[in-house]
Amino acid sequence: MKRQRNGPSFYKRFLDQRGLVYERDYDRLELGLGGLQRNPRRGDEVLISIMEHHSNILPWQEACRKTGAKLVYAYLKDGGLDLEDFREKLTDRTKFVSITHASNVLGVINPVQEIAQLAHEKKVLLW
Repeated sequence: MKRQRNGPSFYKRFLDQRGLVYERDYDRLELGLGGLQRNPRRGDEVLISIMEHHSNILPWQEACRKTGAKLVYAYLKDGGLDLEDFREKLTDRTKFVSITHASNVLGVINPVQEIAQLAHEKKVLLW
């Protein structure tokens, strides 16, 4: 049994060392949000960037589909995150911000300290 727990995972399903089973990225997101008791609701917005990896896009798409929240994308400018676009899209309806720190595809390091400050000023959870 121990060897199975530490073995390769197939079909995004694995049993971790504590015996918790995660089947999809959305399951991990849902578990985290459930623990925080903060789930997106109809009318809420989740702000992510267009440069996100699918492992960060798909769970939010699923969460928004299930709850009626809206997924909002911040776009790029000059090869990096357009902070002006980000600021404009960070509204009172935004409940979650989920932005990658670094994109290995674009070779971009995002200004996460500034992003966090903007999100926290609006009382938005930074994921």
